[in-house]
Amino acid sequence: MNQKDGFSFVEVVYDDSNGVTNRPYTYKTRLDLRLGQKVLAPTYKSPTQRATVTAVNCPEPGFKCREITEVVPEEVGTDA
Repeated sequence: MNQKDGFSFVEVVYDDSNGVTNRPYTYKTRLDLRLGQKVLAPTYKSPTQRATVTAVNCPEPGFKCREITEVVPEEVGTDA
């Protein structure tokens, strides 16, 4: 696992009103995230941009990363 100071690095794509964007963005996190998990990723415009994790255990990039600290709760079905 690629970690620095307790952080691991992940890639996400942002969710938008039309689905998800295609460009991946790298973030650091202390959370144990998995592929496909929904998170709240801080951006320049929004501190709570919904995003989907597309890669985990990424190498540390050569630039400063914002931190993901929140997971979007999974919706529980109401099938009876």
